[in-house]
Amino acid sequence: LLPAESRASVLALRAFNVELAQIRDSVTEKTIGLMRIEFWRNAVEDIYQDNPPQQPVAIELWKAVRRQNLTKRWLMNIIDQREENLDDRAYRDISELETYAENTQSALLYLTLETLGV
Repeated sequence: LLPAESRASVLALRAFNVELAQIRDSVTEKTIGLMRIEFWRNAVEDIYQDNPPQQPVAIELWKAVRRQNLTKRWLMNIIDQREENLDDRAYRDISELETYAENTQSALLYLTLETLGV
């Protein structure tokens, strides 16, 4: 359903989201999770400096940023929220859940809309 010119960018965004979402479940120590989060934070900074790390998802994300001029803030919101979520604790109230959804799923949707020129 996506136009051909947006598909690769949307796939890169979804792969980026999966990379971040898997961190919490794939580490046994929070410190290692924080290191992986920091890798992605630095990767996004480097992507916007036209110097992506030699990691497949980062390279595709860099291409998407160059093609569609994606807003860095949405990518950083996803990273920041995934970092906060490393503690694996229950949300205290609906407001915390809304913040999580806004900074992860909504940010991903905003980026997807940007690939479509919206």
